[in-house]
Amino acid sequence: MATVNPNGFGQPSGTQLVNLDPEQLQRMEDDLITKVQAALTEANLMQRIFGIFSIDDLEHKQESELCGGIAIGVGYLGAQELERNSQLNVDRSRAAKSTEFNYMVLLAIPTDESCSTRYDGLKLLTLLRQGILGSTIDGDTTNRTWDFVQEKPDISESSRTMLYYSQVWRVVMQATGK
Repeated sequence: MATVNPNGFGQPSGTQLVNLDPEQLQRMEDDLITKVQAALTEANLMQRIFGIFSIDDLEHKQESELCGGIAIGVGYLGAQELERNSQLNVDRSRAAKSTEFNYMVLLAIPTDESCSTRYDGLKLLTLLRQGILGSTIDGDTTNRTWDFVQEKPDISESSRTMLYYSQVWRVVMQATGK
């Protein structure tokens, strides 16, 4: 017989769940936005950061609100249970399972035919890594940290006028039993 957790997903009885406060996902996204803003400030860039779902969503915001400037979006990518042998930052001697919550930082950088602004994007990606990696989530009493997952240029989406780069960050939370 399956029980239903507060998020509506069926789990077998006795399964350990990550019990999140309903506002936790938003607090994590807000914390990441704050860290991205700090990196922008260090780079002397004062850009607005958007909550986004995709490159298309960011493109629309850029066209309507940024007038050709650098666009930056932060969005929730989803969660997945971690296999015990792949867990990072979790004591492997514990029996509890963990869940990773993934977030994306997406950069859209206007460019020209020579792609000369790609170095601005690489500099900003470096500043983001330095500012986010290993930092704790503000206000989190368990001192969870941001782990770097991936960074890449989004070549298939980039064009002669816009370069896209993305970073993926995660927070690992240990499940708690009911």
